[in-house]
Amino acid sequence: MALPDSYTFKPGAIPAYFDALLDAEAPERFSIKFLEHLGFTSTNDRLLIGVLKELGFLNADGAPQQRYYEFLDRSRSRAYASILAL
Repeated sequence: MALPDSYTFKPGAIPAYFDALLDAEAPERFSIKFLEHLGFTSTNDRLLIGVLKELGFLNADGAPQQRYYEFLDRSRSRAYASILAL
């Protein structure tokens, strides 16, 4: 497995990103507009989309994948939180 290429300039915001995902319905396509709807309007927040793709939450087109839906299941999201060190 190759090392991921995605990154974020706001690592301190990672818990807030994932909390916002838990509080929202999964979109048909995760876009900049959806990210702004969640309250993340900085251009630096946009890097989250690449991170979510690298983590397997989104496909290349930004559509949520099985991992995204598993994370939204609050009974399973705690396991992801420990993996992501939230």
